[in-house]
Amino acid sequence: MRLDRILCFLTVVLLLAMSCRGLAADGYFPPGDPKAGGIRDLMLIYLSKDRWTKDEFLPYVAYLDKDRKPKDWFYDSFLFLQYGGAPSGTDYIAGPSLKSDWLAYFDLLFQKDRNLHALAQCVRDLEGPLGPYPRRVPLILMIPYPSPRQTNFGDVDGDGRSENLSVHEDRCKAARWCVDELLRRWNEAGFAAFRLWGFYWMNEGIGPEDESIVRATAEHIHKVGYGLHWIPWFSAPGVDRVEQLGIDFAIMQPNYAFMARHTRPDEQRLADTAYLAKKYLMGIEIEMPGQISEQAERDNLLDYLSHGRDCMDGYMCDAVHGYYQGTDAIAKLCYSDVPADRALYDALYQFAKGKFDGARRTISTECRYRIRGNVSWQYPDDGRKLTDGLWAGDENYAERAVGLNDEAAEIVIDLDAIRRIGGVDVHVVADKDGQTAFPSWIDVATSTDGENWQPGGRIYRHPTSQTENRVRGFMVHEFPPRDALQVKIILHRKKSEKSLLDIIAGAPSQKTMLIDEIAVRPVASPAYGARYTLSPPPSPHTPNRTGCVLTDGVYAKPKPAEPAFLRWDTTGEIEIILDLPDEQHIGLIRAHVPQVFNWLAVPRPIELRAYTRLNPSAAWREAGSWKRPKDETCQCLDIEAGGVLAKAIRLVAAPDRGAAPSSVLFDEIEVYPAVSLARGKPYALDPAHPAKYGDASGRELTDGMVCEKGFGDGRTVGWSMVEPTAIFDLGREQKIDAIRAHVEGGGHAAIEFPKRIDILVSPDGQLWTWINSIQDAPSTFLLDSLAGQARSQLGWMGGKIDLVEARFVMLRFAPGGYWTMISEIEIVSNGKNIAPEGAYRLHPLPTSAENYADTTGKLTDGIYTTSDFGQGRAVGWNKGRPSITVDLCAPTEIAAVSAHVLGGGRAGVWFPKKMSVSVSPDGRTWQEFGATSDHPSEAGDEAARGFMTASAASTKCRFVKLVFDPHGWCMVDEIEIFGSIKSKGK
Repeated sequence: MRLDRILCFLTVVLLLAMSCRGLAADGYFPPGDPKAGGIRDLMLIYLSKDRWTKDEFLPYVAYLDKDRKPKDWFYDSFLFLQYGGAPSGTDYIAGPSLKSDWLAYFDLLFQKDRNLHALAQCVRDLEGPLGPYPRRVPLILMIPYPSPRQTNFGDVDGDGRSENLSVHEDRCKAARWCVDELLRRWNEAGFAAFRLWGFYWMNEGIGPEDESIVRATAEHIHKVGYGLHWIPWFSAPGVDRVEQLGIDFAIMQPNYAFMARHTRPDEQRLADTAYLAKKYLMGIEIEMPGQISEQAERDNLLDYLSHGRDCMDGYMCDAVHGYYQGTDAIAKLCYSDVPADRALYDALYQFAKGKFDGARRTISTECRYRIRGNVSWQYPDDGRKLTDGLWAGDENYAERAVGLNDEAAEIVIDLDAIRRIGGVDVHVVADKDGQTAFPSWIDVATSTDGENWQPGGRIYRHPTSQTENRVRGFMVHEFPPRDALQVKIILHRKKSEKSLLDIIAGAPSQKTMLIDEIAVRPVASPAYGARYTLSPPPSPHTPNRTGCVLTDGVYAKPKPAEPAFLRWDTTGEIEIILDLPDEQHIGLIRAHVPQVFNWLAVPRPIELRAYTRLNPSAAWREAGSWKRPKDETCQCLDIEAGGVLAKAIRLVAAPDRGAAPSSVLFDEIEVYPAVSLARGKPYALDPAHPAKYGDASGRELTDGMVCEKGFGDGRTVGWSMVEPTAIFDLGREQKIDAIRAHVEGGGHAAIEFPKRIDILVSPDGQLWTWINSIQDAPSTFLLDSLAGQARSQLGWMGGKIDLVEARFVMLRFAPGGYWTMISEIEIVSNGKNIAPEGAYRLHPLPTSAENYADTTGKLTDGIYTTSDFGQGRAVGWNKGRPSITVDLCAPTEIAAVSAHVLGGGRAGVWFPKKMSVSVSPDGRTWQEFGATSDHPSEAGDEAARGFMTASAASTKCRFVKLVFDPHGWCMVDEIEIFGSIKSKGK
C-alpha cells in the first residue's frame, strides 16, 4: 500500500475516532451552556402554602452582607417544584396524584404576592441598589409525576372520560395538558423579568417503565419551543440515557447529605458523583438538610463545596449546579448571628462565583509525619502528600499517592499540640488489575507524650467505590473521645503467595499499598462557632476580628502572622460567657493556652472556674474548677463537668497577681458532651412502626425459611440507603467456623447484593474485634430471573472463616444499591447452625415508610433535633404508651437516663406527661429505676425541645426501658445513658 494511501486511511480513522468521541460525554455539563439557557447556579424552590414571599427570596436573589444589605446578584436561575401538600394527601414525586392535585399546584405557583409573582417583585426591588439584572432570569417549572397507579386521574381533554394513567396514551395526555396549561398561565401572567426555559421531570429515577412517557413528554416540550430538565438521585435508573430520553440537561444528586447518620459518610461519594457526572455529561447538585445547626452539618456542606475546587473534583467552575436546601437553610445561614453559620452563606456565594477555596476542619491537615517502611519508587513521598487535604481522583492518583511495599508499614503523625480526637480516616487506592492492593487492616494508636501509646482500635472496613480502572475510598474508624499529641497507624497486608509465573517474571512478593491521605478527625464540640461575650475586653493588639477567635477550632501557631488568640492585661478576673446552640449534657470544658513566642513566658491564669445554666433567667451554678499545678507548662486547662445539663457556660479566670506581667492568653474554648453509654447501641420500639420489609417476630433472620421468590414473598428484612447491622448474643462463648447470609440482588427494584459483610466478634458485647469481611457475591443462585432490564437473584454470601471463639457476633452489611434485603443468617459451629439458639438486635431498624418512623438509628446516633419534628430526626407516636428498650450489649453501671423530647403544642406535639425507666439484666425480669414528669414549659403553639432525665443510685444492668405517658403526639429524638451525672444547673 502506498504511503499516501496509508496516511489518508489513518487520517480517516482519526477523524472518525474524534467524531465518535464528540458524541460521547467527556466532562461535566458546562455552566452557561446555551442548551440550558445559560444557567449556572439553579436554586430549587419547594412550594408550600405558607412560603415564598418577596422577602423570603431576598438572600437568594441577592448576596446580602452581614448588615443584610444587598451587595451583588446571587443565584441566577430558579426551579419551582412541589413535593407534598397535594389536596388528596399524596405527593407529586411518585404518588398517584389527581388532576385536582395538579390544578392546586398550578394555583399555588401563580398565586398573587407569592412564588413567581413574589420573585418578580424581589428582582424589581433589587434593581434599585444593584442596577439592572444582567439578563432575564431563567425559570423551570415542575411536571408532576403521572403515576401509572392512578387509574382515575380526571378528564384533561374534555371528552367526558377520566384519564387512566396505567394506559400510555392517557399518561401522555396528562403530561401534555400539564405543559400546555402551565404555558397558558405563564403567558397570561406576563413576567417581564423572567424567561421560561422549560420544564422539570419530577420523578428522580427513570426506569424502563417510564422511558416512553419521558420521551413523549420531551417531544411535546421541544415541539412548543422549550427544554426538559432532570435531577436524578445518585446512579439512578436512566442516568446513562439522558440524551436518548430527550432530556436537554441533567444534574446528579450525590445524596451525601442524607447518608447514614450514625456514622460519618464516606466523602468518596462526592468524588464518585463527580466521576459519573463527567461520564454522562451532567451537572452536580449541592445538597443541604432542612436546617444546618451543628458542626457535622456544616462540615457536610463544606465537603460539597471543597470537592468542587480544581485541585479536587473540579465542578465549581466546570459544571452547572443545582441547590437543594430543604426549605430555607440558606436564608437561615444568611441571617444567623452564629459566625460559623454566616461563614457558610459567604462560602456558598464564593462557590457560585467560582472563588471558594476552603475545606472542612481536620486536625492533621499540613501536619508533619514520618513513615517507617519501604516506600515504593513508583509512588514516592514528598513529606506532604498524606496530610495535604487532597486525595486521588482517577486522573491524579499516581501523583498524589504514597506506595508502601512492606507487609506492615508504620506512619506517625505529629499534631503539634494535644488535641481531642474521635477518629482516623485513611484514603486508599487500588488498581483493579491487581498490581496494587488495599491494606488488609490498619491498627491505630495514640499518645500524649510520644512514648506511651494507647490502642485506638482497628480500621477494617474497605471502601467499595469503584470506577473502570480502580477502587478507592476512605477506611474510616471512630473511637470514644481521647487526647492525642501523636497518632500512629500501622498498615497490614496479608502475605501473598507468588505463582510460578510470578517467580519467573520476578514479580515482587508484596503488592504495593497506595495511601494518599490521612485525616485525624476532631471530636465535635458544640462550642465550635458559638457566640460569646468577654469582660473586660481583650487587649487591643489581639482584636477579636472574626467574632469567634475562641471558638474557631484553631490553635494559634508559634509566631503567627496575625494573632489567633486573645490576651488580657489585667489584675482583675476575666469572664467569658459562651452560649451553646442548644442544651447539652456537658462532659469536658477546656480552655487552651497558645504556644506562641517563648513558651515559658506565656501568661496563664492561676485558677479557672466554670459555671453553667439552662436559661438566661437562671442562676449560675458551679460546674468545676482548674487550679494551676506546679508544672506550669500545661496548655490544656481542663474542667470535668460531670454531665451537667447546660445551655450556657461561664468561665472565670483569675490572673496570677504575683507574676509579671499579670495577664492571660487564650486561643480556644472547647466544650465536649458527656459520653453516652447508649451511643450507637441497638434498641427496640413498642409499638414498632410497620416496616415495608420488617422483622415483626424478631426471628425472621434465624427461622430457617429463606426467600424463594424475591422480596415479595414476605421472607426478607429490608433497609434502604443505610448500613444495617445485626448483633447476635449466642448466650455463651462458642467456637465459630463459618458465617453466611442469604441475600437478594441483581438490580431488580433497586435491590443489589451487599458489597461487603464485615464480621466482628466480642466476648462481652463491648470490645469488638474484626475478624473477616465477606466480599464475594453469591456464585450460585436459588433464583435467577430476568425482571425488565435487571435481574432478580437470591443466593448465599459467606462460608468458612478461621476458627474463633465468641459470645457476641456482629454482621455489618455495606449496601450495594438502594435496597439491602436479607432473609437468613447462619452462624456455624462444627457443622451446626447455632444462630437460632441466640437472640439478635438490628440497628437501625428495618426501613418504614410511616411518618416519623425510625429509619437510621436516630435514637442513639448522638444527633439532636434543633428545630421541630419537621427536621426528620425524631421518632413519633400518636397513640398508646410508647416504649424504647436499649440493649447496652453487656452488664453496665448506669446512674442516669435521659430522653431528648419535642413538645410545645405545635401541630399537637406535646412533651410527655411522664417518663418511667426500668432496667433488666436479661430483658425478661425488670425493676424500677426512676421516673420524671419534669420537662420544659410549653406555650401551646410553638415548637419546643428539651430533656427529661431520671437519676438513681448506680445500678448494673444490660437493658434499659423507657416508657412515656403521652400528651398528644410523643416525639423522641435521642436516648442518652450515663454512668454518673451531676444535677442540672438551673
